[in-house]
Amino acid sequence: MPLLDLHENKKLIHVSECAQKTYSINDSNYPVYVLTNVYGIPNLMDGRSRFALALYDANGNVYDCSFSYMLPKIPSMLNCLQPLETKDEEIDIDVACYVCEDVSNNYWHFTFQIMNRLFAMEESGFTGKYIVYDVTFARQMLQLLGIPDERIVWFQKNENIRYKIHELHYVHFFENAHGGHGIGVLNRFASVILENSVTYKALSRYPKRVFVKRVGSRKLLGVDKILEEFGFYTVLLEEHSVLEQVLYFHAADVVLASHGAGSANSIYMHDGAIFIETFGRGYVNPCCSFTLLESGKRVKYRMIVEKGAGGLDNPRGDYTIQDELLRLVLLDACGNNDSK
Repeated sequence: MPLLDLHENKKLIHVSECAQKTYSINDSNYPVYVLTNVYGIPNLMDGRSRFALALYDANGNVYDCSFSYMLPKIPSMLNCLQPLETKDEEIDIDVACYVCEDVSNNYWHFTFQIMNRLFAMEESGFTGKYIVYDVTFARQMLQLLGIPDERIVWFQKNENIRYKIHELHYVHFFENAHGGHGIGVLNRFASVILENSVTYKALSRYPKRVFVKRVGSRKLLGVDKILEEFGFYTVLLEEHSVLEQVLYFHAADVVLASHGAGSANSIYMHDGAIFIETFGRGYVNPCCSFTLLESGKRVKYRMIVEKGAGGLDNPRGDYTIQDELLRLVLLDACGNNDSK
């Protein structure tokens, strides 16, 4: 049944009710819905910097998979979608897989919520094209994975394009995917990336103790002196390619990171390594811990939270960690080896 009215009495419709067939991928537990004669146009979601390919049936009704699990399906957002008729140029695609959502332009979400599904499809023997939001790290990651560019449909915002997809495979995403679904897929995905890109010679050039410093909001402040004492090398991941980020994390015995998108690289750390993640009290979201703890890898996870009560009214604020607490955690992580 349709959920909501939107512009010109079009409807939001459930993929599960319209699919010609449904199947599951390997051990990921992701269901795949196969739709026929689907149209797609790039959209700027709810006026913010979130992009997705909105999917329509031939009558211009919108499929519910056009939206991220993170965003509520409310009329004000539905009305931000452009009508199907607004795009002039049409590109015909025979078979495609849809894994792109409005979170695609964030490195963490792309790794944990896009690449897990795309890689599961690749493992299953899918030979069609993937529809992916065009961002630099996505191109680099798929290149490291070894998927040729001719199998990718790269879309961008503000394109005057309407895609006609004769057979669309939509991989459903679980809201609780942090805690169980697709963990094995993520492990295998990370292993393939490492096999394709890591050499002993390359690793030898990277430090054993790394501090991942954030730019913008939620920065960890006032730790330079302590980190220098323990021999940490400071990295701004925004200045490095995906390959370089993989190498920084895989070479390191200890990584200390302010929580952020770069924490996704913890899946590339070697067995026995220690990943320490810090949080301000206004925003505590140890989402990487689920993957590391349940993946079977022997990467040790530690988290440190800013002292004090309150702060929930400023979830994006910078923060500090007590010197004594940080020093104790670093002594535990680094004190038994000399891999500065």
